[in-house]
Amino acid sequence: PNLEEINTFRLSTSSHCNMGCNFCTLSKLREYVCNTPSSISTLDSSHIFSLIQAVIKSYPTCNQILFVDDDFFISKERGMDFCQRAINMKMSGQLPQNLRFMCSTHINRINEENIDFIAQAGFKVLSIGVESTSQFVLDSLNKKYRVEKVLPTTRLIISREIKPYYTLILFTPYGRRDDLISDIAGFKLLGEMGAGLSIEPYLIPLKGTHLSEIGVEERIRKVDIKGTKKSLYKGFAWLPMDKEVRGIFDVFEKIYPKYRKLRMDQAAGTHQEKNWQAQVILEAAVLALFDTEGEIPLELGHIVSPDKATEMMKTLREMPSLDVDVVGTVR
Repeated sequence: PNLEEINTFRLSTSSHCNMGCNFCTLSKLREYVCNTPSSISTLDSSHIFSLIQAVIKSYPTCNQILFVDDDFFISKERGMDFCQRAINMKMSGQLPQNLRFMCSTHINRINEENIDFIAQAGFKVLSIGVESTSQFVLDSLNKKYRVEKVLPTTRLIISREIKPYYTLILFTPYGRRDDLISDIAGFKLLGEMGAGLSIEPYLIPLKGTHLSEIGVEERIRKVDIKGTKKSLYKGFAWLPMDKEVRGIFDVFEKIYPKYRKLRMDQAAGTHQEKNWQAQVILEAAVLALFDTEGEIPLELGHIVSPDKATEMMKTLREMPSLDVDVVGTVR
């Protein structure tokens, strides 16, 4: 890890996200509390820079600001004003030249018109909930963008020496086999292009979300409460509805903890970033396809070769059953 990057302050400049993704509670919770959808409240650029200057004054070693809003560039006008002010304040000495910014945003917000301002302002990481490279899956999750935008936008961000950091989901409730293969190949390509990848194998059920309200089937697990003799039952994953994908998912559930343990043992003593974990998840998914179908789709042969898959499955079958929790700890 780069220890200099730890000197980071987290700032919140807006009240909530209004994108309404089907697996997320953030919009719904406020609707339940207020009995009506609530509008977003945001700080304007002048207030944001007042906060930043107060941070720098009190903690001169701070060299990075992480905006924890779900979509920092939700307003085109606020985003452009922030970037222009940041550029001007660095030029005039009101802000340190080396002050960096990180934020989350929506892929629709990034374009040729604003990317140079974003780069010149000092943004070094843009975290984006891409979730899938299949339009069918995106529509099922109510993600409001076209999949054709992903690769060009990724190239655009990287061309300005900014790191795109993508959250992605492998198994989703409505995904079909072709969508799964498309996502495995697509996620792998994004990583090869230089994007940071944070892949979740499946969605964790959350009450109050659209998927919960319509009764998508959940994988229920018994969870012991540490230090007591009590336990509870909770949703661990929303299950795929497609029978073919469900079969692959069931195999993945058995393979992934073993394969993760194997790879962790091989990498013992070294620091592993999210990209390493993403690679392990993708390889385990290819192995699950191989074990289910007896072959590897041509699109995925560069991730795990058939010979390697045969050898690896022999090893995994000889290992005892393992489990992996929601934060990736193997037990």
